[in-house]
Amino acid sequence: MKFYKTSGQGQAEFTQGVMQKLVMIALAVVVPVCSIFGAVNILFRIPDFYRYEFDRAEVTNSLDLGIDSTVLGSFFSKFMLHSESSFSLIAEFEGTKRELFNQAEAALVGNFRVLLDVLLIFAIAALLITIFLIAIMQFNKMAKALRRALNIGLVIYVAAIAALAVYFNVYSGDVALKNSLLDGSFKGDDLLQQMFDERFTLDATVVIVVISFIIMMIVRYIVWRMTAQKGVFSEGLRGIAE
Repeated sequence: MKFYKTSGQGQAEFTQGVMQKLVMIALAVVVPVCSIFGAVNILFRIPDFYRYEFDRAEVTNSLDLGIDSTVLGSFFSKFMLHSESSFSLIAEFEGTKRELFNQAEAALVGNFRVLLDVLLIFAIAALLITIFLIAIMQFNKMAKALRRALNIGLVIYVAAIAALAVYFNVYSGDVALKNSLLDGSFKGDDLLQQMFDERFTLDATVVIVVISFIIMMIVRYIVWRMTAQKGVFSEGLRGIAE
């Protein structure tokens, strides 16, 4: 005796399949968004990267700023973390105290901080959505679909990183690019223009790739552990290769 699915059953399965694909696509998108935007915020809000770059370029010595790279890097970090309300730093130059950055430069960095804040909001939203979607898929025993979504997300991540790396490093020395990013007028003789050279852009890109990749792998590791069959070590190994 053969049994045939009713139209209602077929419609329900079709709807369930569509919903599963939508959830997979959403998860594949939000994980790279969370990783990349989160990495950008981590990098530009900590003092270590600024200090390393200023030491590497010998900024404080070559420009005779009257302060060391530790103080300068800490200042940038505090401003990006909103610990400093205004982008104002006084240093002694040839026996005279003066403001290192002009109003136009302060406005530029302020615009960049706003951009970081927006990216942080998107990163947090993406993180919350990621947790929600993983919980839904895990609750509905969609282990294979969950792993497949992360594999697709990894492809999207690689494509996004490749596009960003090419774009920013091809135009790293272009003042027009900096103007569009910071929404202001970036002059070639400004102190900021001299501090943030092409090597700075390259190093920032590399570090963002490293941090975001680590975040991607952490999410992947957690999901693989969650969806692995308990007590079956070989199944876990096969899952990683999927």
